[in-house]
Order: sequence, then C-alpha cells, then structure tokens
Amino acid sequence: MKAMGKVAIGSLITLVVGSVMVGTAFAIGGINVLTLNPETVDPRIVDIDHDFNNISIDVVSDDVVFRSAGNGNCRVELYEYEDMDHEVEVQGDTLTITSDDEWIPHFTIGFSQSPKVVVYLSEDEYKNLEVEVTTGDVIFDSHFTFDEVTIDISTGDLDMRDTDVNGDINIDKTTGDCDLVDVTCENLNYNSISGDIDLQNVIVSLEIDIYMTSGDVFFDGSDAFDIDVEIITGDIAGTLLTAKTFDVNVNTGDVSIPSDGNGGNCTIQVNTGDVVLDVES
Repeated sequence: MKAMGKVAIGSLITLVVGSVMVGTAFAIGGINVLTLNPETVDPRIVDIDHDFNNISIDVVSDDVVFRSAGNGNCRVELYEYEDMDHEVEVQGDTLTITSDDEWIPHFTIGFSQSPKVVVYLSEDEYKNLEVEVTTGDVIFDSHFTFDEVTIDISTGDLDMRDTDVNGDINIDKTTGDCDLVDVTCENLNYNSISGDIDLQNVIVSLEIDIYMTSGDVFFDGSDAFDIDVEIITGDIAGTLLTAKTFDVNVNTGDVSIPSDGNGGNCTIQVNTGDVVLDVES
C-alpha cells in the first residue's frame, strides 16, 4: 500500500509539473489555454455579388472544398478558429481567398473539425483554378469544368472527382494521398515526395507525367497517349485502356507488363518496387 501511495503521489506531481510546463509553453507561444478548441459552430458566410472567371485560393491550415451552389448564388462558407482571418473578394476577373499567414495554430483537446473553406460555385465552367494549401485537404464535391488547374499542397490529401479540364492539371504535393476519379484533361503533371496516387477513370489526351519519391501509383481504367512515371520507392499497378510500347526499368522488384502495342509510350523508372500492369481487353 505504501508503495502504491508513493506511485500515486509521484504520478500526481508529474501531472502537475507537466501541466505547468505546457501552460508556460502555451503562454510563451501566445496561445490562450482558455481558447483550446475555439471553433465556431456556425460558419461565416461571404456572398459573392460580382462575376468572375478565375479562382485563386491561398490558405495556411484549411481544408478547401468546392461544391455546386445549385440554383443559388455563389458564396464562401468559412469555418474558422478564433482569431483566424480570411479575406474573400473579387479582384478583376478572379475570386481570391486568402488567410492570415501570422495566425498561430490552436492546440485542441478531443475531436475537432479542421478549419474549412467551402466554395459554392454557381456556374459549371471557369477558366483557371489555383489552390495553395500549407496544411489541409482539397476536395471537389461536384462536377466542374476548368481551362487549367494548379494545386499545391504541402501536407494534406487531394480528392478530385467528376472534373473536366480543357488544358493541364498541375499537382505539386509534399505529403499526402491523391485520388482522381472521373477526371479528364490534356496533360496531367504530378509531383510528390510522399503519398499514393490513385487514378480511376482518368482520361488524359496527351501525357501523364508522374514523379514521386515514395508512394504507390494505381491505374484503374485510366490512360493517356504517353505515360511517364518515375518513383524511387513504390509500386505501380493497375489497368490501362490502350496498348503501349513499354520501356520499364526496375532496379529492385518484379515486373509484369503486357506485350508492346501501338497505343503510345509507357516509360517507367523505379528504384525499389514492383510494376504490374495490364491492358483492359
């Protein structure tokens, strides 16, 4: 009993000291312990009254979601933490959304929804879309058509569905997965350090160009005239739609590919990993 009492007292002292240290660190960092998990229940809504053709979003720690406004007006819903500051305005022909770069992230206790920017678009077609997110996901919930799409994510996932792009899709990611489903474009350029990419019914008229340091690539009924994939560590698998002339170089791993055909070129370079591809009959 005495031993158990000593353990309990020691644990209590450790808890108190730890709490003081955490509180001190929060205070030094300018973080108010009383505002942990200070998310607002209702979003701040910004109605967009001016016409625009381009969209530019640059935020620090928000998930970004694109949805159709249906028959309603274009608007932006901001799910913000306390002291976060977003600017939403139409500059010339471009809808711009930015966040305060000096905002200090809040440490939350328990489960909490991430800060989020939801863009409700009233039209189906737009020219250029540019999205830059430091930490957060980018999600396409509805069908849209763009002339060109550029997405830059440092840490977070990309989920693009039912999207048509007349020109190029350019994706640059540091860490996180990428799901492209029912997407068409002229060229797909993808660069990533860590994370998987899954292409389901992705039809690219010219070239798919993928470079990854670590991660897997999966093709599910997807294709381009030319495919160029380079991975340091990871597997490549799945099904293409048309025959290809294959040029596959794998240093360590297994290779299973169909016979060469006349549907364009497929060039693959893998340092460590397997390549297992087939062509739908």
